[in-house]
Amino acid sequence: MHARFLCNSSADYSENRNETESSHQNSSSLSLVAVSSSPSSSSSSSALNSRYTEVVMNYLWVSLLISLTNCLNSVKAAHQTIRFAGDDENSVVRSGGSCIAPDSSLYYRPVIGILTHPGDGASGRLNNDKNASYIAASYVKFIESAGARVIPLIYNEPEEILYEKLNLVNGVLFTGGWAKTGLYREVVEGIFKFYYHVLPRGPELGNYLGSYGAPRSSIKRSRGYMFNSFVLRFFGLMDGFWCSCSIKRVLKRNDAGDHFPLLAICLGFELLSMVISKDTDILEKFSAHDHASTLQFIKPTNIEGTVFQRFPPELLQKLTTDCLAMQNHQYGVSPERFHENSALCSFFRVVTTCTDEDDQEYVSTVQARDYPVTAVQWHPEKNAFEWGYSTIPHSEDAIQVTQHVANYFIRFESRTQALPCLSTGVPVILSRVCWLMSGTRIRTYKGVSNPQYVLEARKSLNRPPARKVLDSLIYNYNPTYCGKAGRGFDEVYIFSRL
Repeated sequence: MHARFLCNSSADYSENRNETESSHQNSSSLSLVAVSSSPSSSSSSSALNSRYTEVVMNYLWVSLLISLTNCLNSVKAAHQTIRFAGDDENSVVRSGGSCIAPDSSLYYRPVIGILTHPGDGASGRLNNDKNASYIAASYVKFIESAGARVIPLIYNEPEEILYEKLNLVNGVLFTGGWAKTGLYREVVEGIFKFYYHVLPRGPELGNYLGSYGAPRSSIKRSRGYMFNSFVLRFFGLMDGFWCSCSIKRVLKRNDAGDHFPLLAICLGFELLSMVISKDTDILEKFSAHDHASTLQFIKPTNIEGTVFQRFPPELLQKLTTDCLAMQNHQYGVSPERFHENSALCSFFRVVTTCTDEDDQEYVSTVQARDYPVTAVQWHPEKNAFEWGYSTIPHSEDAIQVTQHVANYFIRFESRTQALPCLSTGVPVILSRVCWLMSGTRIRTYKGVSNPQYVLEARKSLNRPPARKVLDSLIYNYNPTYCGKAGRGFDEVYIFSRL
């Protein structure tokens, strides 16, 4: 098309030029005749020739520029052309027709367990049961938006039921709230230590297994419990070999390389900080209630393997300049206090910080170094699914932040450094020996040591029975609308013990 346009333009120009030259010759002849009769006609002819040249050159440049512009647009469009499967003769089309076969190593029906929080989510306005607990519907929608389902983990239900549900899920979410003591904190600590194998060493190990993680009654009923306790207390080598079936399942999931991601939001961040640091006074007061803020990345910036890894560059930039992160908390950890605690520093690395309304800096995003654990001291779920506060950002960029964080939790990829695989059981035992001798933790998964994780529920190896999952899903409960109050949550799921 462009070539034809160029050719037509050239042809038109040639015809016009021939016609113009013909008329010019005629006018020149007339001019010669007129010269003998009028001496001033010479200057008029010169001016006419100059004007003619200017018009011709303008016409030529305009035609050339138009043709060049069209050619450039054509090249740009060619680079932006989307190539579909089947366009290339060498392209491979699998799985019936034009559909690419899904990755068989991924689980496309992931289920996330969300731990309930004490109360009804509305200061008793919705339910007066003192044993009631709730989950804000925004957390459920947050998980569902990334393609996963939710099972509520009711924090005060019998331990056997709670840990049976944990065996049905591919990851856990700790929500925001206020409860930092009592049974709720014990359950958070038990789930965290149980599934991420953050175990004490030496004599404390046996006591730990009798206190957290597995149902105490099931441990006591296990054959060889006393012998196992003796071994655990003095050697710490055979953790789980004679313990209850639930403990053996957990160790098998961890040591087999199963991914069990944890995302802790707001209160979840605070509780993990207290548990890992072993300091109940690690938290400090901040003025970060009901306002949006920016996120400031730690220098040198390294988002590899973090929640921000798949954020578009433009959105990452806007996170540092636009208020896209909703804050609603009164406690946190300053960077100074964080780095003073060796346990926190060895477990987490700081990714971002924020400043509160008094310009005080606190840690806002951390990523575990060796585990699929991320904790944020802000609320990514609120941007898209909460409307109770006028300060919640609802811009297109803010909604993208919610979606990218949810996607990160449900799907991502892990990167590992391979070691020679000796045999099925040897690396596990060796890792325990090295762990005890060196005082450091060496995790082994299918002959892989020191894995660098990012959150991903679809990589979980857990394939729970479908019927048990269906019986436990959040769809078996009805949410309660509480948004008319104009504050707080819009919807909550309430779990009453009455």
